[in-house]
Amino acid sequence: MKKIKLTSVIILLFFLMASMVYSQDIKLSYDITITDLKITDSTIIKEIPYYPNLKIVRINYQHLSKIPSEIFELRKLEELHLNNNEITNIPDEISNLTSLTKLDISNNRISSISSAISKLTSLEYLNFRTNRLPSFPKPILQLKNLTYLDITSSFKGEIPSELYELRKLKFLSMGRLNLSKFPDGLFNLIELEELALHLNYIKEIPTDIVKLKKLKKIHLYDNSIQIIPPEIKELKELEFFTIENNHLTILPIEIAKCQRLKDFRVYGNNNLKPDNLLSVFSQIDSLEKVSFTRIDLSGLSTDINGFKNLKSLTLRECELSELPNWVINIPSLETLDISNNRINVVPKDISKLVRLKTLYLNSNTINDLPDELFTIESLEYLSFDDTNITQEQRKLIFKKLHEKS
Repeated sequence: MKKIKLTSVIILLFFLMASMVYSQDIKLSYDITITDLKITDSTIIKEIPYYPNLKIVRINYQHLSKIPSEIFELRKLEELHLNNNEITNIPDEISNLTSLTKLDISNNRISSISSAISKLTSLEYLNFRTNRLPSFPKPILQLKNLTYLDITSSFKGEIPSELYELRKLKFLSMGRLNLSKFPDGLFNLIELEELALHLNYIKEIPTDIVKLKKLKKIHLYDNSIQIIPPEIKELKELEFFTIENNHLTILPIEIAKCQRLKDFRVYGNNNLKPDNLLSVFSQIDSLEKVSFTRIDLSGLSTDINGFKNLKSLTLRECELSELPNWVINIPSLETLDISNNRINVVPKDISKLVRLKTLYLNSNTINDLPDELFTIESLEYLSFDDTNITQEQRKLIFKKLHEKS
């Protein structure tokens, strides 16, 4: 009897010790040195406190209706990404995250932001685009260290003038806010490098824009702008300028003085004259990417020279019946898209495009491709869907491409 009891005690002790070891293993399985955590399954959010040294947390597309309380325990957290959820408010507990420098709460359903957010004095990056605030969230005006602010399509009503006292801002996006003009005070933000005022009702670009001398990128697409002021030439740092789908009637030749401009987008301005368009663009030597999508180039009379550094050219839906000679004379081209035109012949001298890597010929009336095309050693990708090229010809073309590679 004693032996049985002793055996039972030994077995019980064994299980108790095993249980302790198992429990210890569970705790040790959490790596407290982890500093960056991406959660793709919301059921494990409760485990966040086991990673006290986290500096970056990403929880996207998880249908969260609120910010998990576990996050507010992470006193060392520097970046919090909660975009594309269903969060409705930012609570007072946000003030616990005093080390936070980056907060992305874009594409949620936020209708209220606690005034406690103003205590995040280290915050440099704030993105709350596409939310449901009834008015501008004034507590963020206290975040004097902000360098990045995106408030696109996030609230209704007026923008307070105090916003333009955030003098460290380098990026500011105010798209889809029913603006009819460039806001007063905007030109005080002299550190701005990127400005987005797209999807508004702006009719003109003020000459005061030249005060923003550090601007590298401007987004003004989908407005009602008629004129680009010649003073734009003073923006010497400008690299990217998008003004598609406006009401431009002429481009100022002065924009060619923007010697760092690499990407200039104007398609959707249906009143621009092709001669003016090509004349101006060809003189911007720094351009690397150009799209003339949906601009009628069929009546172009100007003999174009230029585009010395152009790498990508898109001529979709331009009413072209042939490939223009000026295109053949751009030896730097790497990507050419002439889809959705009325072109029936690819010229033999396309072989002059010695750096061409990608060619789109879709939706044209092309019957065949010249052998000269396959002499271009750099050619890697060729697309010719919805053309008159037969199945037999396709097999031959693919064979040539295969032999070439």
